[in-house]
Amino acid sequence: MRRALIQVYTVFLWMLDSLFIFFKKETRNKPPLVLLIRLDNIGDFILWISSIKGIRKRYADHDLILLANKNFAELAKDIGYFSRVISIDTRKFAYNPVYRWKVLAKTASLNVKVAINPSYSRNFLIGDSLMRASVANTRVGSKGDLSNITVWQKEISDQWYTHLIFASNKPLMELERDAEFLSGLGVNSKVIHTPQLPILTKLTGELSINEEYFIVFPGASWAGRKWPLKSFAKVGREISQCYRYKMVVCGTQSECQDAELIIDKSLVNEGVNLAGKTTLSQFCELVRGAKLLIGNETSAVHIAAATNTPSICLLGGGHFGRFMPYSGKVRGVKPVAIFSKMDCYGCNWKCIQPHRNSKAMPCISDIKVNDVLREIDMLFINSKIS
Repeated sequence: MRRALIQVYTVFLWMLDSLFIFFKKETRNKPPLVLLIRLDNIGDFILWISSIKGIRKRYADHDLILLANKNFAELAKDIGYFSRVISIDTRKFAYNPVYRWKVLAKTASLNVKVAINPSYSRNFLIGDSLMRASVANTRVGSKGDLSNITVWQKEISDQWYTHLIFASNKPLMELERDAEFLSGLGVNSKVIHTPQLPILTKLTGELSINEEYFIVFPGASWAGRKWPLKSFAKVGREISQCYRYKMVVCGTQSECQDAELIIDKSLVNEGVNLAGKTTLSQFCELVRGAKLLIGNETSAVHIAAATNTPSICLLGGGHFGRFMPYSGKVRGVKPVAIFSKMDCYGCNWKCIQPHRNSKAMPCISDIKVNDVLREIDMLFINSKIS
């Protein structure tokens, strides 16, 4: 029943958008502006940073405008690659028709010449709909997959693009997928490198830590992808005792209690709880200064790669191979992925194993603390040798 209601609502918004497009008057003389649409998650944006230089090279005589998910819009501004960043609340855009029309109108008023949606897993009601509203002369997207879109939605929204770039059917790590898209734009690179974040801000006050530290990042988008807090606590205790590094626990405001529990269970006297106390740009700089980051498969491990910080990723099987582990073709400081391989990997987080909804998926909870500690020791030994 719920799925049927979602489909009816999707059709309703599609028809409503059609009215907007019908009444929109296209301006023929368009300035040299390129609109980039990036409305997925923080981690996707961090990985995509490695593509921006290629896009700037391809459209050297154009200014770049970014439609950004509000979750990383400020970071996008701080990076300094775009002439303008427009923040969009994607949830409101999908469920609030008044807000939706305002965003559509703002997008259309930009009067861009070229619009590009580089997402491989396109979304009919969000990225594709904004592409349609742009009314750009050239509208470029990926042929994509069906992860976030139905067959009938894709058949319709494919028509909203003037160019759909080939996307291989074989599994590719996201950085390779981004390179594939760049190649379709005419930008070829012999080397695929981890994204590199420029210095974004200066840390002051409690965020300026004057001793060597490591970061624990226990958060994830939902409970099923979170390694148990007690396991993070055990690892934190061992690192603090063996290497004498200060433990810093980070996350969102809603994860503040989890951070306190990790510090309490670890029995580390001087653990620091910074959950909810940093902006995204500040967190990036905090990661840059750390000796190590340990976290679930979230944006945090990609930020570590983008700041050349060693990291450990507790990896489940839902999207195995797409975002983690990093491909062997990728150069740079890559996260070390630790996982407990199961036959059902690649399930798109539609778990078929017995589990409780409020607990970690079996592929996450089965990761052993000793395996994590062994990889951490190897990381530190290799860093001292190099």
